[in-house]
Amino acid sequence: QALEEVSVTAVAARSMRAPTHIENFGYYLYNPMDNSVYIGNPFIKPSVSYQAEVKADYVTEDIALSGAVFMYTIQDYIAGVTFVEADTTNLLFKQAFRRYDNIGSAQLLGAEFNGTVALTESIQARFAAKVQSGKSIRYNESLPFMPPAECDVRLSYKQEGWWAEVGCRFVAAQNSISSVILHEDATKGFAVADMRFGVAVLSHVTVKAGIENILDSLYHEHFSINNLPTRGRNFYASIAYTY
Repeated sequence: QALEEVSVTAVAARSMRAPTHIENFGYYLYNPMDNSVYIGNPFIKPSVSYQAEVKADYVTEDIALSGAVFMYTIQDYIAGVTFVEADTTNLLFKQAFRRYDNIGSAQLLGAEFNGTVALTESIQARFAAKVQSGKSIRYNESLPFMPPAECDVRLSYKQEGWWAEVGCRFVAAQNSISSVILHEDATKGFAVADMRFGVAVLSHVTVKAGIENILDSLYHEHFSINNLPTRGRNFYASIAYTY
């Protein structure tokens, strides 16, 4: 009889996050993410979140698929609030001053999907995709630190004693950004490919090597400080000994 399994899981939860020591008692801390100086607030209330999530899995001898959708409603969301605007005319000190505080409710929505398909006994395809969005109710804008949608696709080949894999990561542009809670800027989409392989040269020795960013693309991640670019084409290798 062929293997075939289907499962569905539903989750509901309530959780609470207390302010960190920095959020409570931080004293003139510089944050390079938005070029601001932060101070703490000992009167912040804990944030409370309500979670709902549904997961599904489908497994056969050659296919494994899984997916999940989730939603969070957060009360008393903690974030920095500007109380002294940045002075762009001051060449020595252009930073704004911000204080951590509760800024009302927020919502998060997202989904994740993963799959593995055995095309032959030696060739396997894998993919992973995720998307997430968040919104501040008070400011009617995107929450900060929302990752852009992305998908990772890989094709691997395996034989006794060695394996090889090629993959590509596709990342969408992120234009849903925060301007009040955190001063973010938009990020362009990009695609980056890589390749790696491994071979057992002796009974206890394995050599692994690979190439990252094969096309030497110029890009930066959405969370890169000052939009610093990610590394260009690079090579790596390692030798592992097991006993």
